[in-house]
Amino acid sequence: MTPRFSGKLSSAALLAAVGGLVLLARPSEVARSVELKTLDWRFRRLSRPEKHDPRIVLVMIDQPSLDQFEKDGVYWPWPRSIYGAILGFLERGGARTVVFDEIFSSPSPYGEAEDAQFGKSLKAFGRTVLALDTSRGSA
Repeated sequence: MTPRFSGKLSSAALLAAVGGLVLLARPSEVARSVELKTLDWRFRRLSRPEKHDPRIVLVMIDQPSLDQFEKDGVYWPWPRSIYGAILGFLERGGARTVVFDEIFSSPSPYGEAEDAQFGKSLKAFGRTVLALDTSRGSA
C-alpha cells in the first residue's frame, strides 16, 4: 500500500467514524434503541460497589410501592403531599440534599393546594434539586 493511498484510507475511515457518531448523536429511533438496549449493561459494567458513598441513599418508587399505595386507594400520580412527607422524613433523618428524579411539569391532579403545599415543603427544606425535561418540544 502506498503512503498516499494509506493516507486516503485513514481519512476515509476517520470520516466514516465521525459520520457514524454524528448519526448516533442525533435524536433518532436508531440512537434511542441503542441507548436503551445498552443502558443497563453500561451501568452494571461501570458500577463499582466498593466506591459507592454510603452517605448517598436512594429512595425508589418501584412497582411494589405503587401496588401498596393502590391498596390504600392512592393511585399514580401520587399526591404531592406524599413527596412533601417524604421530604420531611428525609430531613428528620439528616439528609443534607434531596434530588427528585421525577418531572413535576403538570399541575397536580389533586388540586392547587397540593402544589402549593409541596412548594412550601421544598422551600422550607431548601436543599432540593428537581428534574428538568430538556427534550425538544417540551414546555
